[in-house]
Amino acid sequence: MARLRRNEAIAYFEARWSKAKESYRTEAVAALTAAYDRFHAEELADRHFDEHLLSDSTFQSEARMGELLFAMLLWQSDFTLSSANAGPDFRAAKEGLTICFEVITPEPKGFPEGYLDPPKAGEDVARRVPHEQRVLRWTHALKTKSDKWIGEDGAPGWLTKGVVNEREPYVIVINSVLLDRYWFDINGISTLPYPVEICYGVGPIAAAIDPLTGNVLSEGNQFRPAIKRTDRDPVPSSAFLSTGYDHVSAVLGCILKEQAIVFGKEPLAELVHNNRASVVIPPNVVPATREWIGQDEVGHIAITPIRGSLAPHLEDPNLTETPDT
Repeated sequence: MARLRRNEAIAYFEARWSKAKESYRTEAVAALTAAYDRFHAEELADRHFDEHLLSDSTFQSEARMGELLFAMLLWQSDFTLSSANAGPDFRAAKEGLTICFEVITPEPKGFPEGYLDPPKAGEDVARRVPHEQRVLRWTHALKTKSDKWIGEDGAPGWLTKGVVNEREPYVIVINSVLLDRYWFDINGISTLPYPVEICYGVGPIAAAIDPLTGNVLSEGNQFRPAIKRTDRDPVPSSAFLSTGYDHVSAVLGCILKEQAIVFGKEPLAELVHNNRASVVIPPNVVPATREWIGQDEVGHIAITPIRGSLAPHLEDPNLTETPDT
């Protein structure tokens, strides 16, 4: 029945690109329509997909667009996709490896008034980034999709129901497009991406200063295992240091921006590997611009960024080459 709304979906894509140049609009709508057709042909759409995609709710609509765009990104990376009525959004197969992906597009809640308003042309804007509100949406998204796998408050998850098995790798995809729609930034107060913060407890930069000389003795990121809140209990923010997340192989933090994906360009995508996961995934398989590898060292965990498969020639002095595995 969802296929009966194809014409409405095409009109929706056209409306999203109504302000673009005609050549771009034509190419974009054609790419989105082809992806929509393939999404249905490969039976990746559940019975509510079209209803939510065409909903008046921006949250529902962008959540479904996120699924469609991520499917396009996986196809562009040569994955073969499948889906079932119950379980993760996609099982993606490539080179003998099948990965379960679950996509979530967090809804912006608790943000200061006006923060999400679009910038005005020709106007310089100074703004305070609400890092606490933003990172809480990331932690909520991660826990929500983690609980899908293992269950919550006595309710069985996919694992108990037999929908998935413990030998399957699981990647949670957090699409931040609604949390910063016009600035397209996923770096937190640590200056590192939010998925690095919430997976390994990386906090703001602090400096130790000699009180007599005023000289900086050392500086670096604080360890922040939880986010303090004035009115409620702290929220854990070091998921990959907890055994409760061993079933999560990695977290992909991204902004699924159609202006990039429909033209085959890389979106902003940061993949954080779980160094204690029950099922690990090798580097340069999941589409990402950067990947973050945690390695146990004496007394601490070293987190190293490497080049992702979407940006093999990215010029960044902080990136290392893919380690041998």
